[in-house]
Parts: sequence; C-alpha cells; structure tokens
Amino acid sequence: MRKRTVIQKKLKTTKSDNNKRLMEAKLDRMEQELRDSVLRQQHSAEMTAVDAIRINPKYFYTFVRNKSNLKADVMALTGTDGNLESDPPKLCELFSQQFTKVFSVPIRTKTIHDPDALFNSAMAEQQELRELPFTEADVLTAIRTIRTTAAPGPDEFPAIVLKNCDSELAKPLKMLYSSSFQTGIIPDLLKQGKITPIYKKGLRAEPSNYRPVALTSHIIKIMEKIIVKNMTSYMERNHLMNPGQHGFRAGHSCLSQLIEHQENIVESLEKGNNVDVVYLDFEKAFDKVDHGVLLHKLQNLGITGTLGKWIYSFLTNRTQFVAVKGAISQATEVMSGVPQGSVLGPLLFLIHIADINSSIVHSTVRSFADDTRIQCEITNVNSTVNLQDDLNVIYTWAEENNMSFNPWSPVRGELTRRFYPPARVKITRFTLYSQRSHSEPI
Repeated sequence: MRKRTVIQKKLKTTKSDNNKRLMEAKLDRMEQELRDSVLRQQHSAEMTAVDAIRINPKYFYTFVRNKSNLKADVMALTGTDGNLESDPPKLCELFSQQFTKVFSVPIRTKTIHDPDALFNSAMAEQQELRELPFTEADVLTAIRTIRTTAAPGPDEFPAIVLKNCDSELAKPLKMLYSSSFQTGIIPDLLKQGKITPIYKKGLRAEPSNYRPVALTSHIIKIMEKIIVKNMTSYMERNHLMNPGQHGFRAGHSCLSQLIEHQENIVESLEKGNNVDVVYLDFEKAFDKVDHGVLLHKLQNLGITGTLGKWIYSFLTNRTQFVAVKGAISQATEVMSGVPQGSVLGPLLFLIHIADINSSIVHSTVRSFADDTRIQCEITNVNSTVNLQDDLNVIYTWAEENNMSFNPWSPVRGELTRRFYPPARVKITRFTLYSQRSHSEPI
C-alpha cells in the first residue's frame, strides 16, 4: 500500500509522458496483485471455515452469519392484538404459545396410564429387548463423542467439564444411569428443553415463521447414546427397521435414497412403463408424535420390560421454555412429539413411522426421516388408479397414527416414455396435478 501511495504522488508531479505510462502500468499491476491477494485471503478464510464443520461447526456458522446480510436476532413479533412486540419477555411468551399449539391431542384409546401393565407382558415367540447393561467403558465412549464446544442445556453443565474429567466421572455417571434405568426415575431438569427460535422464511414478525431448536442436558444425552446404540443394534439385527427409511441410519443418506429411487425409475422406463411419484411432507412431524401410539409400537417390536418403562418416563412429563435476548418464558408441558434436541428422539421417530408402508400394495415408499416419497409403476391406463389407492392407505395410516400432512407441500411427478392420460390423484381433499417429464427412447 505504501509503495502504491509513493507512485501515485510521483505520478502527479512527473512531466514525462513516458514515465507516466510506466507508472500507470505499474499501478495497474499493483492493483491487480492487491485484488488477487484479497481474493486469496477470502478463499483461505472460507476453506478454514468449511474444514471446521466437523470438528467445530460453531466456528463455521459464526463465519457464515458474519458474512450474511440477514439479521439473525428477533427484532419484533406480531402480538395477539396485532401490534408489534419487541420486549424480550413478551417475545419469549409469543414464541412459547406458537411452539406449544402445534402439539397433537392424544388418542384417548392409546393413552398409557399403566406402563407396568404394558411393558411387563412377555411377547410370545418374539425377540425382546428388556434390559440394558451400563458399563464405565460405555460411558467413556459416549462422553468422548460430545463436542467440547457444544452448548449446555437448562442445567448449564458444560461439555468441557465432562470431556476433561471423563475418567473421573465415568463411574459415578454409570451408577447414576443404572439407578435411573432400574427405577424409571429421570430428574425433571434432565427432561427439560431450552428452546431457541430460528428463522425459516416469510415475514420475520410472524412467530409461525420460526422453528424451535432445543438444547438438553449433556448428562442425559450420554445415557441416551448408550441406549440408542443398544436399541439400534437390536432393531437392525432383527430387521425391524423400515428398509425404505434412509434418515438417521448408518450407511444411509439422501444419496442412498436417491440412487434407489433412480434405479427403480430406470428399470420401469426400460420396460416401457411410466412412473408416478408423489412427494409428501408431514406437518410438524416430530412435534406431533402421539406418545401412546409410539409406546404401543415399541411394545409390539419387543422393546419392553425395564427399557420400555424407562422410555415411557423419558417421554412423559417433559417441559420446555423459550430463551430470547436473555429473557425466558414460563415452562410449558410438552404434550406430544419426540423430545427436541435429544439423542433418542430421532430413533423413536423412525420407529413411529416404520410401518407407514405396511399396507401398501402397488407402490414403493421411501423416506428420509419425515420426507416421504411414494412411487408407483404405471403399466396401463387402468393401473393409473393404483397410486390413488396407495395414497388413500397412507392417508388412513396418518389418521390412525395421529399424524397429518402439510396440504401445501405434496408434489406429484410423472416420468413417461409413452403417453397415458394423466389421472387425477388426491391427498385429503387436495387434487395433485402431475409435473410430466418425458423420456425419449434410447
């Protein structure tokens, strides 16, 4: 920069045209070098942030927020009276009202009043998972998977203490977990979620345009990790997982789902048939899981005994509060859903929707968590109704399981090499019109 300043001063005083041209050319080169240097520094900073995603995601997201023009903080919300509210305690209460009204009303006949009666009954001729061992080695392994920078839950117990004192804490935590598991007692603080609202899209003043992100205690998460490891092993070993589910499973991903989907489409097109596909999205799926329905499914899968009763305790009598700008809302009861921010929650959700395709006759159903795709091969004009039949089955399943579809999300696609008149299909009362893609013969 100093060299450039010196040349610029000389350029103003020199009278030689030749010297002016030389100095202007030199200034151009220096300007280009400066631009290149700035770009290299920016690229280096971006790559450092990208490389930090796995080991320090907080650094990456802080970097992105600092570079973004969007304001992450909640400035004001539209209150119940239509006026804007900016006072932090009022913001907390408005968000709390929004996040609690999405809960489902439990199906009365499925509500569990006596977990002992449900989970103490033995399942004839079926594998069961009733008890779990807790060892110091398991606790150590689970602690070491926690990120040092992970934010604490409502108990404010920092992850770095667990990481730095893992050997000393392994034995007392093992004793704590064994006692909790055998008695089914989980302290209220370990069943509480601290909710932070995260903006999604739409008007920032509308509470419904934010999604809740929950923080829970690291202490209970360690225990959950041990339970999830054993439950997942049991489920996979006994082929109890839905093979069409690609979310929250080792060796599965969006890509694996897409590859299977693409292979089926190619096979159908090579046979000269068409393929109809409908993409479905459950409304607030993780928040609306009916605890009674889920607990009955666990029992049917052989997850019973002490484990079943502990999961009942884990799901029930939970509370959450919203934190915004240093203020917090009143704690509210969590009436439904798998616990936000928990380790066990995603597995429980997979169990809840594992039987979504159990009565499907004509189509293939694949899911990535709650995002569901139903795919039907069309061999002739008459078979175009098959997709509607299977959609009716899925809609009935949703009603029976106290779930609902987002009416604005379904998308229908039609892949074809020969023309059939497009059949109208419906999900609930909404007609889905096809978006046709035509493939030329190879």
